[in-house]
Amino acid sequence: MRVIRNTGADYTVHDLTQDKNIKVHVSRLKHFDFEPLIDNPTAIAAKDYEEDEVECILSHHGDPKRKSSMDFLVRWTGFDESQDLWLPWSALHNNVKLHQYLRDNGMVKLIPK
Repeated sequence: MRVIRNTGADYTVHDLTQDKNIKVHVSRLKHFDFEPLIDNPTAIAAKDYEEDEVECILSHHGDPKRKSSMDFLVRWTGFDESQDLWLPWSALHNNVKLHQYLRDNGMVKLIPK
């Protein structure tokens, strides 16, 4: 979470993994020190949700005219091909790595507005 603002003990923080602002009481916050040149706050935040960072999209199958029929082969950052996983459109539709894959493969129309 990144602190956006506060009014007394009420804070607005930005959830880096969900990309949304949340209001919390100061009692729920804990200071986080990191080295900007070494640590990636978004990757660290993803661990709170037991999520890993998508390194790239390798392949797809399904009908681009029916997004719900599409699956994408995901390579995770820090893992080898033995951990690659097919995930449905619904799990990835807001992922920037998927958007890049769609651009690279002539499916720009599938990128959500």
